[in-house]
Amino acid sequence: MSSVDQAKTIDQCLSILDEYEDWENYEEGGTMMHRVLQPYFALSGYKLRAEPEVANQHRFDLVGDNILKGDDRILVDYKFNREGSPRSLIPNAIIEFVANLSPSDVSRVIMVSPEGFDTNVAAVSTRSAGPRLELWSFDDVKDRLVRLRDSKPVENKYVELVLDFVDKLALAIAYEELDLRRLEWREVERLVAHVLAELGYATHLTEGSNDGGRDVVVVDVQQSGIPVFNIEVKHWTSAKVGKKEVKRVLEVALRERRDGAVLWASSGVGPTAIEARNESQVDYLHFADGNKLSMACRSFARKHGGLWSGIRPFQSFILDSSD
Repeated sequence: MSSVDQAKTIDQCLSILDEYEDWENYEEGGTMMHRVLQPYFALSGYKLRAEPEVANQHRFDLVGDNILKGDDRILVDYKFNREGSPRSLIPNAIIEFVANLSPSDVSRVIMVSPEGFDTNVAAVSTRSAGPRLELWSFDDVKDRLVRLRDSKPVENKYVELVLDFVDKLALAIAYEELDLRRLEWREVERLVAHVLAELGYATHLTEGSNDGGRDVVVVDVQQSGIPVFNIEVKHWTSAKVGKKEVKRVLEVALRERRDGAVLWASSGVGPTAIEARNESQVDYLHFADGNKLSMACRSFARKHGGLWSGIRPFQSFILDSSD
């Protein structure tokens, strides 16, 4: 996701917080926090779900899973204080739960309350529970959003050169100055991730080997629910993808609870691949080919030229065959 698109998303979150200066009921405040925290966590690499979870007899409101590492999880608890003062009570069940976490358990527990938490109570609680218990006020949430929006990328000449190279690749493909078949497989994976990021989606390029059935993870930060998709890139110059590759992509995406998956095959998919994707999975697993990547590069070129019409839901972007 480009820095401009990321800044727009964060500004939207800040606007939501500003709209809710007076809270009338718990449900309204909880819904608002979910709308704010969900994109913030997505930009930080987590899929935040409004699926309550009970741990140590305490019901947590939100659960965050690491997009790339499923065993790294965050539990979020929202506490609404109607009197508008700092919260003076942290449930013992939470303190005990966090204090007894093993290194392999959830990475942290976050409690959020509009006015924050009483200083003395917070000091005692964090001393008992340790650093994996975090207490946030709404001002803390705003500060974190602003820091993320205004953060400057670490200057790295190698990264700068690589991104400049991928920009040139995308433009060369868009203007038909370069044949996609001349690219190496890793260049195509990087191209897919970079072009989609420039078109407004948050993307994560996985390691070059042992990627586990997904080369790029796409997070559609602009959409309700923040859907997450796996993309597996098969840059084969002639052979078509078959049944084995389809089964692997589906297996990984379903295990990781993705909202959908894309098998991006430069030379297309064969009949066995189409057969392997049964009727119930047509809306879940999508196929894309070299032509689709060329179309994405042309959209990238239009955005660079100031002619971009705006971010679309990722699923409709993949399904759209028009240019």
